[in-house]
This record gives sequence, C-alpha cells and structure tokens, in this order.
Amino acid sequence: MKLCDHHLHSEFSDDSETELTDIVEQALHLGMSEICITDHHDIDYPKDEEGHTFLLDTDRYISAVRKLQEQYKDKLTIRLGVELGLMSHIADKIIAYTDKYHDFDFIIGSSHLVYGKDPYYPAYYEGRSEKEALLEYFESILANVQTFDNYSIYGHLDYAVRYCPSGESAFRFSGRVSHTYRKARIPRNSTKPMVQGISPLFSNPAYIRSVGLNMRRSKSFGSVTVHQLRVLSTENTLNG
Repeated sequence: MKLCDHHLHSEFSDDSETELTDIVEQALHLGMSEICITDHHDIDYPKDEEGHTFLLDTDRYISAVRKLQEQYKDKLTIRLGVELGLMSHIADKIIAYTDKYHDFDFIIGSSHLVYGKDPYYPAYYEGRSEKEALLEYFESILANVQTFDNYSIYGHLDYAVRYCPSGESAFRFSGRVSHTYRKARIPRNSTKPMVQGISPLFSNPAYIRSVGLNMRRSKSFGSVTVHQLRVLSTENTLNG
C-alpha cells in the first residue's frame, strides 16, 4: 500500500507556520512515499482580523517546492499542489489563475467563502436559520461544480458544518444535500473527507477518493493511522 498525503499546508499559507522542510522530514519519518503541498490561494478573500488575505505568493512558492523536489528526489516524491478557493461569481479571475500557472500536479477546489462570506465566523449564520445558512453554502458548492473543471478534487465539503452553532448535528437534513450532490455528479471530482473530525455525511466510502490531513502543524501530521488507511483502501476497492 502506498502511504501518502495530498493535503498539506506550509508557511506559504496564512494559517500555517510549518516550514516546508519540516513537512518533508516528518513524511520521511512516517515512511511516506509521496506528499503534495497544497497551500491556500483564495482570490478576493476579505482581510480578516489578523490581517490574513490567503493570497499565495505563487512564484516564490513554486520555486521553493521545486528546490525541495530536487533536494529530496532520491528519498520522497513531492508533488506541487494548491488549495484553490472557488466562487462561481469570480470565475474569470480563478480561471485566469489556473491558465497562468500550469505547474500544479494537483488542485484542491475548496469553499472557504460563500459569495464573499466565510462560514468560519459567527456572522455568517446571523439573521437567518442555521439550515438556511448551510443550504446556501452547499448550493454555492453546487454552483462551483457546475462552473469549474480546473481542479482535481473538491475538498472538505463539511467546512461550514464544523463551525455552525449546532455542529455535527446540522447533518440532520443531509438527505436533501446528498440528493442534490448526486444529481450534480459530484463523485466525478469527489471529496477529501479524511480529515480529523470527519462528518457523518461523508463517512460513506462511496464519497472517499483521496486521503489528506489538511495539516497545518507538524505535530498533527501522521495522525491518520496505517490501519485506517488500509480500511479506506479496502472500502474503495469494494465500492469502485
């Protein structure tokens, strides 16, 4: 079995301070054969209270990863990736970005913003029911799937649910959501559900097509056990 991680964040992401070399050395320590660095790039992200804009210095980032690839070429396969924030209403900017940068081996499409608002913050849920807020989130993902084809996989569909007032219990209406996604053929690009605190809607092996930790700190790298990975591998084989 191949042990790898394709969802990792480094010092090039606003929400991480982990150095690229620390990620690589930890991967080697864990016996991994391949990793993919996928730092954040969220176009039009409003500057948050800490001054984060989640805009990637892409040229410098690519250069740094290329140097690591050369340095560790005989020890570890290092892929160049990006976690790209998708919003259908700024499709022209996002498509222009991927047209400019053809270097990426792997692109995680993600929804950190819903029409410019981040579900991480309580303000996203104010003035409406939790169900209305989450349905807007899922409907925006559906719009993204129908708009973009420039990504490899769609990441952490449960992002908004993690931060909503009632937490995981928000999936009480998951039947409607999953039905909508099936109609949109989302499994074509799939999800990245294997994260710490996986949500029930996406624990179905039919949705599992890739594994990654969404790691921001080196101490959390490797918290998915080899046993868990073997189970996932078996389930994916049985479920196509």
